[in-house]
Amino acid sequence: SISNSTKNIIGNLSDIVTITFYASSRLPSQLTPVVRDIRDLLRDYQQYSKGNISVIQKDPSNHPEISSEATSQGVREVQFNVIGQEEFQLKTGFVGMVISYGDKHEAIPLIQQTGDLEYQLTGLIAKLTTKDKKKIVFLSGHGEKNLASDYQTLNQELQKQFITETVTLDSTSSQIASD
Repeated sequence: SISNSTKNIIGNLSDIVTITFYASSRLPSQLTPVVRDIRDLLRDYQQYSKGNISVIQKDPSNHPEISSEATSQGVREVQFNVIGQEEFQLKTGFVGMVISYGDKHEAIPLIQQTGDLEYQLTGLIAKLTTKDKKKIVFLSGHGEKNLASDYQTLNQELQKQFITETVTLDSTSSQIASD
């Protein structure tokens, strides 16, 4: 079951969001539950979106054009190590998705576990569909750590839903102009 926040976001979409799920048919058996969980989650998204989420599933196995499409959209083909009784195999495949809204696209290049997939997916849907992003401004100039270099992960997460900016104050600055 998905969270109330996700239900709220996808239930209030004003237009169609397309989620293209790329999953190779010949994946290692340890990914079978992951693919099943992804499909279940996508089914829930469709159900709660009131028809505003369209899910397309594509299998790049033996389809060079679909494989090329996935790669060009940001989904990575990954090499998997498969260890069996007395054998070791290398397999390649895709497990990723692309979220599209209008002419904007975001990708989840590789999905190996689904623990935070709802958070990632809902965050990307919100990022693509939000018209007016709020701005968060960080002050610097007095020895503070830098958002871009010292807090890269925080900055990346904030930029999914906000515009981030750093304003440097010098010793003569007394106020900041607001937007």
